[in-house]
Amino acid sequence: LREDKLAAYKKRGRDVYAFHACYSYPPPGLKELTLNPCDNDDRTRSLLRDNIRIASELGTQKNQQVLVLHAGQVVDATHIPQGIENTIQLLNSVVDYAKEKRVMIALENLYNHNGDVVIGAENHIELVEIADEIGSKQIGFTFDWGHANVTARDINLPEADLRSFEHQKQVISDFGKRIVHGHIHYNHNHLEDLRSKFSNNYVQRDEHLPLTRIKPDE
Repeated sequence: LREDKLAAYKKRGRDVYAFHACYSYPPPGLKELTLNPCDNDDRTRSLLRDNIRIASELGTQKNQQVLVLHAGQVVDATHIPQGIENTIQLLNSVVDYAKEKRVMIALENLYNHNGDVVIGAENHIELVEIADEIGSKQIGFTFDWGHANVTARDINLPEADLRSFEHQKQVISDFGKRIVHGHIHYNHNHLEDLRSKFSNNYVQRDEHLPLTRIKPDE
């Protein structure tokens, strides 16, 4: 944690409604900030605590601050149970600190990418089960509409369901009132299969387009 950078940003006085935690694929040159919740080790716990503190000190919400946290990933599907268990242990180790700092940890729905298997990607109920097992009010969800649109294509829903956004409706229903933050952006995965077009490149498929790109007939 760079104390000087934190202090400098606080002086700017900008509204911060949520802070996005470090994640598994940081930009080049920032590999030391890799945060994979499936890695339940001392370095990951320390980094997550730093992120909680940053969210607490920068946040300008009246009540609790929000820390958006990507679900972790494992090398293949056989490691999902261990990844879930590690994530539960990691979050259990910081929930008291998060409560002390008035920070809600909001698990974000993702999709599989870079050859890895992401917890909760093709089965978002895994995230619900993690939150249920921890049983703390400090654990909630970030619902990302664009990520869900990518996943809907990956799980091979019928075209009619893709175009009526049935997967998004189901995720919202299952996350329920524990959704404390949202990412709303547009992509074309419901209209065409971008997997072959972009060779399954997750960055290009997750287009993060503005809502102004939605066509009138949608």
